[in-house]
Amino acid sequence: MLHESADKREVIQVESAEQLEKLIGEGHLFIKAGLSYCSPCHRMEPVLESVASEAPCTVAEVTVDEVLEAKTLLNVRGVPLFVYIKDGRTVKRRIGEMTAEQLKEMWQDA
Repeated sequence: MLHESADKREVIQVESAEQLEKLIGEGHLFIKAGLSYCSPCHRMEPVLESVASEAPCTVAEVTVDEVLEAKTLLNVRGVPLFVYIKDGRTVKRRIGEMTAEQLKEMWQDA
């Protein structure tokens, strides 16, 4: 499920509620939730990709207007939403645009 090349971990595109539930169930996940028409969400895509290889876990993103159940599964109240899940539990969550360093701090401080 995790997409890796020689030295780069890629961001998994979540396409169904079942896939999201499986990733959450695996217990160690960093995920971005966004909307297809959200400019800040799109601006965060290259930032997320730039830090994915440094994450200690699976990195994924979901478009909540395409995978409607993601709103409930991730308790989405605003976007872009970043959630760090460890041992199947939400450890940190932040809403809004961030720098690469701020994204990395979410799992480094957890």
